Amino acid sequence: MRFVSSLVVLTGFFFVSTAFSAGSVEVDNAHAKASFPMAQTGAVYFTLRNSSEMDRTLVDVSVDEAVATDAQLHTTELKNDMMRMRELTEGLMIPAGGTESLKPGGYHVMLLGLKK
Repeated sequence: MRFVSSLVVLTGFFFVSTAFSAGSVEVDNAHAKASFPMAQTGAVYFTLRNSSEMDRTLVDVSVDEAVATDAQLHTTELKNDMMRMRELTEGLMIPAGGTESLKPGGYHVMLLGLKK
């Protein structure tokens, strides 16, 4: 059985508290780097800890519309000697008893249409 989770990226200035729990999945060290004033995109990073005995999948993220128009779960990959970002349409699996880190150069939440 696969458990499906979603993460809501809450914002004031940026956003989820440093620790958040959704059942057996905990979000730790949530943060975003400052963007330049006219930036249209930004990235959010955190660590997911799955304390259950079942694999869990993060399938959706969202952002307050006062901050950005959209949020997507992305990965960064090297393809033909170029780094590219692509949306994870199937979600991100967090193994039972394991962690998954969203960090620069890897998985991250991409904020599109930044307003703040």
